[in-house]
Amino acid sequence: RFEDFDLASDTALAGVDARMGIGERVEIGVSATVRAELDDGATSYAIGPNVGFVPTQGVLLSVGYNIAGFDDPDFSSVRNTDEGLYAAVRIKFDADTFSFLGLGR
Repeated sequence: RFEDFDLASDTALAGVDARMGIGERVEIGVSATVRAELDDGATSYAIGPNVGFVPTQGVLLSVGYNIAGFDDPDFSSVRNTDEGLYAAVRIKFDADTFSFLGLGR
């Protein structure tokens, strides 16, 4: 709530990514995201192609372009939903990532 204005609402977000590898280090794909306002039934979509590059094991650098998109400050840290060009870095952490430190033995 902000003074007499109620900002509360229920929102659902769903996304899907499809990627196909081209060689050992390059992939192409498409990402799609839908956001639904459950209270009033409004929906927003983000969809577009992307290209990924694996510079080293466990790291993915992606560049994409959302043909359609939406701005949402609540979900922008989870998915790339803004219309236009974007870049992302994904890093995989698992039990072996810091094994060189000798912890947990």
